[in-house]
Amino acid sequence: MSSSRPRILLVAHHCNPEWGSEPLIGWHQARSLAERTDVTVITHVRNRPALERRTDLRARVEYVDTERLAKRIQTWNDRIWKGGGVTNRMFLDAITQRAFDREAVRIARRLIDAGSIDSIQRVSPISPRYPTKLGQLGVPFVLGPVNGGLRTAPGFPEIDRRERTRFLALRGLARLLDPFRTTLHTASAVLAANHHTLDMLPFGVRRKAEVLSENAVEIERFEPCFERRGDRLRILYCGRLIPLKGVDFLIRALAGWSATTDFLLDVVGDGPERARLEALRSSFGLGERIRFHGHVAVEAIPGFMRGCDVLCLPSVRESGGGVVLEAMACGKPAVVLDHGGPPELVGTDAGICVKADSDQALVAGLTTAFGALADDEARRRACGEAARARVERHYTWAAKSWQELRLHCSLTGKALPAPDDAPIETAMPRRDADALAGAR
Repeated sequence: MSSSRPRILLVAHHCNPEWGSEPLIGWHQARSLAERTDVTVITHVRNRPALERRTDLRARVEYVDTERLAKRIQTWNDRIWKGGGVTNRMFLDAITQRAFDREAVRIARRLIDAGSIDSIQRVSPISPRYPTKLGQLGVPFVLGPVNGGLRTAPGFPEIDRRERTRFLALRGLARLLDPFRTTLHTASAVLAANHHTLDMLPFGVRRKAEVLSENAVEIERFEPCFERRGDRLRILYCGRLIPLKGVDFLIRALAGWSATTDFLLDVVGDGPERARLEALRSSFGLGERIRFHGHVAVEAIPGFMRGCDVLCLPSVRESGGGVVLEAMACGKPAVVLDHGGPPELVGTDAGICVKADSDQALVAGLTTAFGALADDEARRRACGEAARARVERHYTWAAKSWQELRLHCSLTGKALPAPDDAPIETAMPRRDADALAGAR
């Protein structure tokens, strides 16, 4: 790799090609950026077996081992929360992250002293609540893309209760360990995953921030399929089965719709809500129309995406929405709640954003959305084609890594190589987001 290109240290606590969600994001970040420039990755030792099984990562890897501490934290989390309220576990998890960051800083300082890196980027954890001292080492530091801080949509107090969000105030205590504002102000640049996150940044930080989704799509794996699969509408949910995801609203909407329209719902994913959701399915007599697949391998996800007609993510608190992009890449319209990150991904023409301020309104809105897509084949296909085009324009890993490389070059004064792929437009223009907000 030419020395004229920036040598980047990529810090990704979660970086694993065999897991979903944030670990998979960390993997794609590392692999795609390493295809363009010289990259060293710092990640947790638990990712080592999966990374060593891959031959397509061109980066050097340094591992941090905090497993002994992590096991102790896990024990305390289990005692305190008794397996519930995933978001409430983050206060104690912050201690583990602090230990990881301390070791990552030590490694980074060694590499800087050796003259082997020009800039640093932390891509994981994605949540903006975890501080770091990586910006205090004398080289440019890019934070992000960061995503989080979103509250539950107004009108869903029951979800807040079941998620125990009264304990979310503990997140503030975690920041006392090292105030996150220090991290923001020592960063040379901040990447915000969406405009909601951008607007939450302190005013002075916004001047050095830009929007870049933490999610993107490995476009060659998610081939489009615009054709309808049979007479009944095939709906897909893909994600964890926890209260805030709103899968119970989806089942209730389909129960009210079942007398007039045939459908099949595939539920991909697992979690503590599964037994309750299966019982709800039975209570409505929908046993043959709703299939629970549990956890499936990452490699199986594209098949589910191509096999559906519509993806539904009725989450009442969703800052990201990577599954929305994967479905869109397969040419499928998405039905999402008009709150948080998913509406920004879908835009105005790649699906339907349901406005809802209560359980009843969300159930009714989902029913109406499914009816519109089932009855109007031209609209469904047009949404699918717009969805695929939107992903190709904004949300490929290749284009995303190009934008990140361009930022590192601007911060280090290194030469920007000519792009070898297109398109290169990844950040959704603010005017698009503003127009989207005004149109609904």
